Amino acid sequence: MASLRPNSVASDQSGGVCVGTEQELAVWRNGNFKTVWNQTNEAGFSVEFLASSRKPGWWVAGNGRVRRFDAGRWADDRGAYGWTNRPIYGLYEDSRDRVWVATLGAGLFRYDPDGTVLHLTTKDGLPTDFVRSVTEDREGNIWAADARRRFVPVKAGDL
Repeated sequence: MASLRPNSVASDQSGGVCVGTEQELAVWRNGNFKTVWNQTNEAGFSVEFLASSRKPGWWVAGNGRVRRFDAGRWADDRGAYGWTNRPIYGLYEDSRDRVWVATLGAGLFRYDPDGTVLHLTTKDGLPTDFVRSVTEDREGNIWAADARRRFVPVKAGDL
C-alpha cells in the first residue's frame, strides 16, 4: 500500500481489515497491506467510505458508485450516487440486503438489490438532511443519527 492518507477503514466478518484511500483499496494480509484495487484498475479510483458486508467482502462508496468488493473484483454494483458534493458519513447493509448511505446535507439513500434507490430527506420526515450514521435494531427497524447525534426511526412507508 502506498503511503496515502486513509479515507476509511472497515473490518469484515472474518476479521479482515480493508483500507480505502484517495487512490486505492488495500487489505491486511500476512502482516502487510496489499493493494487489491487502484487507479491502474480504474481511472481516478478513490474511496470515500467503506463498510462491512453481510456477505464476503466490503461495501465501497467510491468513484461515484456504491459497490461490494470481494476476491479481487466488484461482486455487486448498486449504482451511481444520488447526491453531489456531500460527504458520506455512514454506510450500512441491513438484514434485507439493502445498503443505506448517510450523507451530510443530502439526507439518507437506500440502495435495493433490484437497483431501486430511495432518497429520504426532511420532506419525507427526517428531522434533518445531515445524517451521520444509520443502523438496524433486532426487529429490523432502521435508525438514523443526525448531526447532533440523536437517533431517530426512519419512517418512509413500508421500509
